[in-house]
Amino acid sequence: MQHPFDTITKGANLPGPLFTQKFSRYFFFDNDICTSDWLITATQQIIRACFGATGCAHVFASTSYTYLGVIDSREDWLVNIAGLSKQMHDSREYGGFIIVDAQKQWALFQNTPVENGVLGINSDKDLSALNDTIYDIFVDCEIIKGWLNGSGQRERRLVESIGFDYLTALLKYYDK
Repeated sequence: MQHPFDTITKGANLPGPLFTQKFSRYFFFDNDICTSDWLITATQQIIRACFGATGCAHVFASTSYTYLGVIDSREDWLVNIAGLSKQMHDSREYGGFIIVDAQKQWALFQNTPVENGVLGINSDKDLSALNDTIYDIFVDCEIIKGWLNGSGQRERRLVESIGFDYLTALLKYYDK
């Protein structure tokens, strides 16, 4: 089993650089990976579309880096993540998750349930068939650029609520 620091920089958090390796794509989210069925399902769909239904990933508590267990691509992540989340909470750990693929093809990080998280993947697979699912849950650097360049009221509100500096930092560290 690998250690989370093989992939995640200890003590790092968004919007700064988290990963010790570059991924080809990054998807940002603001739901709780421990409890959001939509986020969990969308993440598993992306992983299966990119890497197939085989493989596993190691799950760690994000604040203590405690190893929680493994999720298998073939299994129901909703059930597995709920169990790992309960295990984490039973030990009085209330942070988020670090999930690292055993082959280091992808990783997910969310420091706490109320903070933004990121899914990094190394795949050039066409995910356009999943666009509705992906963009209901995630944003990527192209969407963030649109917000920053947009002149509409909605874009201005998003930039104001999330923070111009935060969004530009995400682009600095995660845009190709």
